[in-house]
Amino acid sequence: MTLSAGPSAFSNHTHKKPMKQTPIIHLAVRELRTALTGLSKVLARKPTLPALACIRFEADRSGTVALTGTDLDSWFTLQLPADVKGGSHSPFLVPLADLKDAIKGCKANDLLTLEPKGDEHVNLTKVAGTGAVTHSVATWPVSDYPDLPKIKATPFNLDTRARDALLQALACSSKDPTRQVLNGACIDGGNTLVGTDGRHLYRCNSLDLPHKNPVILAHPKVLDWKPLTNSDTWSLAIESPWFQLAGDTWQLTGKLVEGNYPNWR
Repeated sequence: MTLSAGPSAFSNHTHKKPMKQTPIIHLAVRELRTALTGLSKVLARKPTLPALACIRFEADRSGTVALTGTDLDSWFTLQLPADVKGGSHSPFLVPLADLKDAIKGCKANDLLTLEPKGDEHVNLTKVAGTGAVTHSVATWPVSDYPDLPKIKATPFNLDTRARDALLQALACSSKDPTRQVLNGACIDGGNTLVGTDGRHLYRCNSLDLPHKNPVILAHPKVLDWKPLTNSDTWSLAIESPWFQLAGDTWQLTGKLVEGNYPNWR
């Protein structure tokens, strides 16, 4: 943002701010429905803030829109192709429950149009053939939404073997909330991935990952979602207390598990 010198505070002239155009986003129901399935795996069942029950939308001039969900422990973003119109591409929030209701009964080829109306309402329009039905839903200011953690560490690629090893280690990790240190996969020395629930253990060695210090990656439920597990392109960045996995059209930021991993050897 560039700030320029404006008129004196004692000027008699009144300058009105131009009206900001809101974005109008057209999404295919087929792709939106799939995206909401994945995003719902990140949102908390009983969010502590109303904004955390929402999906954050941010349009891009290249013809995509980013949908983000968070429970404050992890942030998950999906990029979807979209037809975006309007002069402003400012982000806005839509409650997940209202999005699911809006596409209920829609066919795969139908469209959903989203048009924010200030910080308090969003118009959702179902477009099927030549017919269209619009509902106005209540929302919250995007300023209420928590910021995505910034990770400056350079990501490194995970080949198919490393990706599969990570997923299998996570599959063997514990879900016991009293054993937090086992609730994830341990990267040990950059060459080994380990996961255990205390009863059985998975280990994959002979890897060549550039991150050498031991860390424990948490296991957000969305990592069990097939569109991610079937994704060929994976990268990983680690910067305590966060890690970030990413593919061509998705990004997951999660917390590292604190504590010392058991002596798996």
